[in-house]
Amino acid sequence: MNIEKCQGCQEPTKRPAGFYDRALPDGTLEGGVWYTCESQTCPEALEAQAAHEREMAAHREARMINAANGIDPSIAVQDRRDAEITGLSMARELGVSPSLVCDWERERKPWPVDMYERYMTVVSEKEERNG
Repeated sequence: MNIEKCQGCQEPTKRPAGFYDRALPDGTLEGGVWYTCESQTCPEALEAQAAHEREMAAHREARMINAANGIDPSIAVQDRRDAEITGLSMARELGVSPSLVCDWERERKPWPVDMYERYMTVVSEKEERNG
């Protein structure tokens, strides 16, 4: 939500959600509290709520696609950890960004079948080397 607009708001459902700090153009630092609320009239709160709903819908869609393709990210992640492969090194093996691997593992994005197969191949090869 908009930091400046929410700072002085007296909405009764407003509550602290975290903290922030940022560098201003003059080089000084500014910090404060990040708020969330459940207002049904504030445009800032309504947009934040809509963005959250869009994110949850994308998450549900990714889970459905993964399930349809027989992909269970929780098992894949556990196998990767058991093989002692970090997310960063897995991303390098696959030739993608670490954030993309994280999105697949947390089902924020559907896992492409070919990348899932490569992922599991890297895990199995590592486990074979470790005996």
